[in-house]
Amino acid sequence: METWIKTRPGSILTISGIQGMTTARYPRQTTRSPVLKPPGQVQITPLFLPFLINDLFFGDTFLILARKQKLCNTRVMLGVEKIILVDGFKIRNTRDDDFGLIHRHSTNLAAFEPKYYIPSGQIWLDYRYVKEKDFLLATLDYRPLSPTVDPKTERELMKKDLCQPGPTPEFVISRARRDGLTVVSVNGTVVRRYLDPEFILGGHDLVYSYIPPNEIWLDHLMDPAEIDFIFLHEKIERELMQQGKIYDLAHEYATIADKEARRRGGVAAYPMDPTYPWSNLTNEEIINRYYVINESSK
Repeated sequence: METWIKTRPGSILTISGIQGMTTARYPRQTTRSPVLKPPGQVQITPLFLPFLINDLFFGDTFLILARKQKLCNTRVMLGVEKIILVDGFKIRNTRDDDFGLIHRHSTNLAAFEPKYYIPSGQIWLDYRYVKEKDFLLATLDYRPLSPTVDPKTERELMKKDLCQPGPTPEFVISRARRDGLTVVSVNGTVVRRYLDPEFILGGHDLVYSYIPPNEIWLDHLMDPAEIDFIFLHEKIERELMQQGKIYDLAHEYATIADKEARRRGGVAAYPMDPTYPWSNLTNEEIINRYYVINESSK
C-alpha cells in the first residue's frame, strides 16, 4: 500500500520541528524520511502512515521544509486547521493586548495569555503579515528535538534552524531620539527572516541581544496608530528590567500600562469597561463581524 501527500516541488518531510534532517524520529523507532517521487509529492509508507495520522489529529507537529525556506504546515494543507486572517490591532484593543502575529487555540494555563478565544481548528494570522504566512507557520509549530530544552535554548535553536544564512539585508528604515532612547523603525520581515523569528511588533536591547544598547526597535508593518503604544510598552518594560525585574514581570506591568494608554487614547475598550461596545453580541458575532478580515486554507 502507498499513500501520497501532495507537497511543493523539492520538499522534504520533517517531523516535530526537526528541520532539514534526513531522519524522522518516532517514539518507538527510526526510519528514513520519504524519498520524493515524483516531484511535488511525498510517498508515505505503511510504516510511516500511523504516525502521520496520529500527529495530524493528536497535536504533534508536521512541517514541510521546502527549498529556500518555503514552509508549509501539513495540518493546514490537509484541512485539519484553517488560517483565518484577522485584525490584530483590533484584537489588542478589545480582547488581548498580548496578541502577536500568529496564534492558534490554546487553553494552556501556564501561558501568559492563553488564546482560548480562538476557535479550535483555527490559526489566526494578523492580515498585515500575510506575506510572511509560511514562515510564521513554521515559527508557530517549531519544536526542538528534545522536549526538555529550556525556552532560551529553544529560541536559539529556532534562529539556527529557521533564519536565512548569509549577510542580513538592510532593514533600518529610520532612526529618531525619544525619551533618551534611539527608536529605530525596522523592516520586521527582514529581522525575523535573518535575525530572530520571534521578533514581534517591537523589542529593546535588554531582551534582544542583537539590538544595540539604548535602542528600541519597532516593526514598520504595524498599524501607524499603534506605534506609540508599542513604544510605551517597550520603554516601560525596559525601565523595569533596568530596576531588576525579570522579563516576565516587566512584560506584565508594561502590558497593563499599554492597555491603559490605549483606553486614554480612545482606541481601546475591554470587557467590563463601561465603553466596551460588544457586550450584547455572541462570540461568533464579535469574531466574524469585527476580527475576521478574510480566511483561507491551503
